[in-house]
Amino acid sequence: MTNAEQHPTANVPSLEAIEAQLARILESQALSSSDRSKTFLAFVVKESLLGKGTELKELVIGTELFGQSGFDPKTNSSVRSAANRLRAKLATYYAGQGCSDDVVITLPEGAYVPRFSLKESGNGSNGVSANELATARTIHGVPRWIGFTLGMVVLAIVIGVQFKNCRVSASKPISQLPEIGRLFAESTSEGQAPTRVDLGYKVGWLLLQPGGKMLYAIESFGRSVTELGVDDLRIKRRFHLPHPARGAAIGGDGKRLYIGSPDALVMVVDTSRGSVERLIPTGRPVFDLAVTPDEKKLFLAMASGGLIRIMTASGETATLSEFACPLYVAMDGEGKRLFVSYECGGPGGRAGHDAFEIYDTSSERTVGVIQDLPMVGGRPSVSPDGKLLLLDGNDACTNEAYDHAGCPGAPGRVFHLVRISDLRVLKSFSRPRDTSNSAAFVPDGSRLIFGGTPLSVMDWARQTVDEIAPIGNQSYSVFAFSPAGGRTFVASGAATELLVFDMEKQERELTTEKLVNHYSGDGTFDDSVGVGALKAAGTVQFAPGLIGQAFQFNGTGALEGFGDATCWPCEENWTESFFVKFDSIDGEMTLLDRGGAPDGHWRHRIFKTKDNHLALQVGEPSDRHLISGSALVQAGRWYHVAVVADSNRRSLCIEGVSQGYVDLPGLVAEPLNRGLVTFGASHGMRTAFHGLLDEIAWYERALDAHEVMTLAHSQTLKRVED
Repeated sequence: MTNAEQHPTANVPSLEAIEAQLARILESQALSSSDRSKTFLAFVVKESLLGKGTELKELVIGTELFGQSGFDPKTNSSVRSAANRLRAKLATYYAGQGCSDDVVITLPEGAYVPRFSLKESGNGSNGVSANELATARTIHGVPRWIGFTLGMVVLAIVIGVQFKNCRVSASKPISQLPEIGRLFAESTSEGQAPTRVDLGYKVGWLLLQPGGKMLYAIESFGRSVTELGVDDLRIKRRFHLPHPARGAAIGGDGKRLYIGSPDALVMVVDTSRGSVERLIPTGRPVFDLAVTPDEKKLFLAMASGGLIRIMTASGETATLSEFACPLYVAMDGEGKRLFVSYECGGPGGRAGHDAFEIYDTSSERTVGVIQDLPMVGGRPSVSPDGKLLLLDGNDACTNEAYDHAGCPGAPGRVFHLVRISDLRVLKSFSRPRDTSNSAAFVPDGSRLIFGGTPLSVMDWARQTVDEIAPIGNQSYSVFAFSPAGGRTFVASGAATELLVFDMEKQERELTTEKLVNHYSGDGTFDDSVGVGALKAAGTVQFAPGLIGQAFQFNGTGALEGFGDATCWPCEENWTESFFVKFDSIDGEMTLLDRGGAPDGHWRHRIFKTKDNHLALQVGEPSDRHLISGSALVQAGRWYHVAVVADSNRRSLCIEGVSQGYVDLPGLVAEPLNRGLVTFGASHGMRTAFHGLLDEIAWYERALDAHEVMTLAHSQTLKRVED
């Protein structure tokens, strides 16, 4: 007898609970803009509960769900891409809106059969598949899943669901968090640069006043503090500390700074006067500190001195942990949870797997310990809504002195994303070795910024690098963000300049419905939608562009995309869009060449003619159709180009204006996701392009004339959800 037969309900959700959980997820914000992800999830759950889990293969999904006759998994990765996107959206859901849900639905890596588990069973690895569930839920030989509605289709499900709050309160509801566009776009566009403020010393801590008017830059292990206006970037005041600084925090009302010192004390600074109002002795050197929003309690990481709490009013001290080497502390926005990062092992840790401890700041008791992860005492970061925790594992996966157990496949600096409510590790991933010892959530919580040379921004759910900002050879690793998301401040413990980036604001009037690929060119070949990256063949670089950076072509390289990187779900109706700027206009130049079969046939090509017109060539070589733009193009000027496919009709738009169309009677309009797409040249580097391409995007629908015009004259692309 199987365990399922012996204990048919142990750690196994009921079928009713699974159906209700599916409805919750389908109606959630995480999947709200992705019909394809909804359909995928509903399909695999339905088929699994009908006992068809063993049939859920790529070929079946591609043929039955996507309706692609002749689907070949060897050449078509659309099912794998859809599954990866669904996994990312499920991670987003359970990290946020579904953080307190009892039923967990996961799609294991490398498989298409979902697993179902109760929250008590952990991360889903101990859950059951639908086939196992069917065995556990059989009554007198009749499977209960027969009652599951065969015709369940995602878009027909409309169920009112009241979501529970997470067990750990958020410091700010996620719906109220400001939506933030790209961090570096405004400052890396043509003619722009980050503002540089020379402070005259190396900065270890940046503290923003809660009202967002003033920023305090504290010298790394030094005695200087600068007060900087956030709006005008003018230095308002400088003041001197009586002791060197190590560790700093700001009070809830911004009236006081609490600055630790290796001289075994904490300096309390009155920000209105710019002077130290008192010194609090600590008995041992301070490594890091945190203060509750009401400023009643200070928590100090003292390395060999353990973890202590000091009452700010009386100076009364209590030792919370005598374990050696707490190095960093962080606190959620409400001051309810204290997060402590250890070296030297910590409680239950070992070399290369240092422990991480969570305290309730009210009771001052441990409420959780994270063990066995590859960790070496890095600085933690808490998401703005207080639901996620980023752990910096430092060199746990690169230092030969450690065993590297549990390290991600790619070598590098390891990070772990943890859901605070149940301490579940959502993701472990690595970043390049030159990533600095600091990372932080951006103000909307959707991405992470990593210090180093250069700076980088990553979408944590999609695991895509959205931006890379060149900043020279100096490593920057200290961050602060203005409350409304207008500016990013970046400092360094090795440079005296403070860098200020103006953030891009999201433009809500720009439609992003069915936007399935977006390549911004912001120092990365990744797709911000998270589907597939482009590949450089030869030399393709990055340069200041129209919106942030752009792809730069010099005639010696091209960008290639195949399958999921080039509008993978597109069939008869689609739109492709990009901005182009020519460095020269000598000779014919290919901007985009979408090939067909391996014999080199193309279905369409966008190019500049020898007489300097932008043109669209459609069809096979034996039956070509050409649309040519009416105006001559010039070097050094930006143009918007769009091709709109509406069934067998192809239209060319330049600067939002239609230049004509062709109908393709008798030709089968093959899906756009088949064949190789090359940017910057035709096959064999023929008719190579010299210039810039920016904001390459594909829509899984035919945009109308107004939408194309709006897109052509937009100065920003809204960050997309799907």
